[in-house]
Amino acid sequence: MTWVWVWVSLLLHHAQGVRVSRVSVPEPAAIVGEAATLRCHFTTPNDTFFSVRWYKDERQFYSFVPDRIPVKRTHYLPGLFVQVPESDEHVVQLRRVEVDNEGAYSCEVIGDKPFFKSSSSTANLSVALLPTTLVISGAEGQHSVHSLLNVTCTARDSWPRPNLTYFINGNPRKD
Repeated sequence: MTWVWVWVSLLLHHAQGVRVSRVSVPEPAAIVGEAATLRCHFTTPNDTFFSVRWYKDERQFYSFVPDRIPVKRTHYLPGLFVQVPESDEHVVQLRRVEVDNEGAYSCEVIGDKPFFKSSSSTANLSVALLPTTLVISGAEGQHSVHSLLNVTCTARDSWPRPNLTYFINGNPRKD
């Protein structure tokens, strides 16, 4: 009777399968031209699993299969570049992030035999292109205290559209 209990206990433990608790991405955004780390937080029974797969907008771009050679494999997705040496079963390192890399990133972990149960989680990656130039116009010349001043600030080549705040004598302007 004891062997039956042990067998049922092991079976239930394996039947619980893998659990992906969350996917983490750079917050508030990845920066264009820089690397970005995506992280898959998961647990598995006995630390075993069949594979880990990564998707961007439901298209697979990376897989990690411990029993396959090579263990790490990238799948072509235009504009998405994985730094394979820095990536593993928990981390995918993107290099030279582009604006088009913005989207939903999912990590799917498939458990080991005999059940091959799967679990996944998704996070949205935002991408920011920081402005390289701020152009302030309308402030030329001298101005007296309490005079009306019409100033325009333009942030060029940025994504998404930035929120600009004007400061007067160190205090934010309130409209």
